[in-house]
Amino acid sequence: MSDTPTMRHIPPAQFGPTLRAARLRARLGLRAVAAACGSSYGYLGMLERGERSPSTVMAEDLIRVLKLTGADAQIVRDSAVALVGRDAVRR
Repeated sequence: MSDTPTMRHIPPAQFGPTLRAARLRARLGLRAVAAACGSSYGYLGMLERGERSPSTVMAEDLIRVLKLTGADAQIVRDSAVALVGRDAVRR
């Protein structure tokens, strides 16, 4: 099976910038947020660049760690894809 953007679940355009802005507002580095979410900083970088969508579990971890509320939290939730990544493992 080929590795196409569709298979990788490219998120909406506002997801990456929203995530990065929230991390910077929280004054946290990529490594700190990734560690708090149980992920790698490379993966978090891909999320911030809009190259990947988070699983629903990762989205909720990001919301918790970055203390997102309102529209920012909704953008992260709306960008999540169910039954991928950690979601698939926790099934």
